[in-house]
Amino acid sequence: MSWATRRTTTLEEDKVYCLLGICGVFLPLIYGEGEAYARLRLKEEVQKRQKGHGMEHVRDLKGTFAK
Repeated sequence: MSWATRRTTTLEEDKVYCLLGICGVFLPLIYGEGEAYARLRLKEEVQKRQKGHGMEHVRDLKGTFAK
């Protein structure tokens, strides 16, 4: 997280969005939401995954694309 805070980005949300792959998290990009809200969404998703939640939607999508 400290690495992203020191990054220079064109849009403030990109400081958070650059961490999605590193954290192994998928979040829709909502440009205009602001850095603080994007950071909150990332934090919540990481916490869900640490508790074992948050991957259900990925499993559900696998069947959708197999058709």
